[in-house]
Amino acid sequence: MVTGRERTVVTAEVSLMRRALVVTVLIAFLMLVVSDAASAALRPCSRATAGARPPVWVQREALWQSLAAREPHPAALQWRLTTAGRAAHLAGSATSYLSCSDPLDKVYVVVLRGHFRPPDAPGTRARRLYLVLEAKGHAYLAHGCTSARRLDLAPLGHLHAHVPRLPVRDGLWGQTMVVGGPFPGGPRPLAHTAIVIWQGADAPASDPPLMQVRSDGAGFFSLKPAPGAYTLRLSVSGGGPLAPTTVTVKAGRPVAAGVYEDVP
Repeated sequence: MVTGRERTVVTAEVSLMRRALVVTVLIAFLMLVVSDAASAALRPCSRATAGARPPVWVQREALWQSLAAREPHPAALQWRLTTAGRAAHLAGSATSYLSCSDPLDKVYVVVLRGHFRPPDAPGTRARRLYLVLEAKGHAYLAHGCTSARRLDLAPLGHLHAHVPRLPVRDGLWGQTMVVGGPFPGGPRPLAHTAIVIWQGADAPASDPPLMQVRSDGAGFFSLKPAPGAYTLRLSVSGGGPLAPTTVTVKAGRPVAAGVYEDVP
């Protein structure tokens, strides 16, 4: 028969066991919280959110610029729709200048990661290529390449992440553009413009052309000619000088070509 004293001892032991269990659970919980906090502090802070995609013309512009810098398959693409005022600090290391009449105008900032060889700086290599594109006119406001990790993207806020895919595997991918004129910034795309193509480097316009193609609404065109050298020129009337573009097509490799109208 269990005495009252024995019941008291058993009750006390059960109470102590319950308290010990509660303390153990609390300690384990606190250790888990501290561990997670320490891990978060050691991990690099990612400022990119996956899932969103930039407009198609922004994707194609970024990939065309990447291809022009000899990187057909960039490893990553980050982008953000922001204001020209917030993106103005990127002009410091840009190869083209950033100028916008209204700092509240919307711009797309695109940052690509890869191995780039800037066409305007022969012999140099860069790990990141960035663009600032005017949302309304699809025009360049800034274009730069850098290997420095100090490219300050904090003023832009959180960037979206997107995995880019080049829409062409080989052949020629070109863009028709106009440069100069009373516009603050870089080249603007020429939509639905005819391009005349001759076979051979620096072929005279007096010779019969090999073919003619037309760019789309964003100024892009593509074709797959046989490997070799070609001369491209816009087919527009009443505009500025039309500088010919010479490009060499190699088997199994995509190449970028820009065809320009120069407006004084």
